[in-house]
Amino acid sequence: MGLVDIAEISVTVESPHSQVATRLIRSLSAELGARYGDDGAGAFRPEDVQVPGGAFVVAWLGERPAGCGALRPLERGIGEVKRMFVEKDARRQGVATEILRQLETIAVQFGYHALRLETGIL
Repeated sequence: MGLVDIAEISVTVESPHSQVATRLIRSLSAELGARYGDDGAGAFRPEDVQVPGGAFVVAWLGERPAGCGALRPLERGIGEVKRMFVEKDARRQGVATEILRQLETIAVQFGYHALRLETGIL
């Protein structure tokens, strides 16, 4: 896949239980499992983002789902970014940047003044 014009990337709010979200979360879990021996599934429940202050987004390259991210309330005024993922063949094209941009916009709407993201060491 060649470089994509950032205008071709769109990010939509979706249910974390949707077919697209489930497939992306499964892909992320498989990658985490291969890398760390633990798929990280225990650190995320879709219900955590279906509350006030929570959201799940999907990034699209044209009509193809290419990545996802979630936002959940952590503590007063602070949200946590969860399930950040971009499909391997869509990486380095600005997809993650657009996911974070959308999550930041949503976070501001919820009144968060800070976001946290836990990352793996690999």
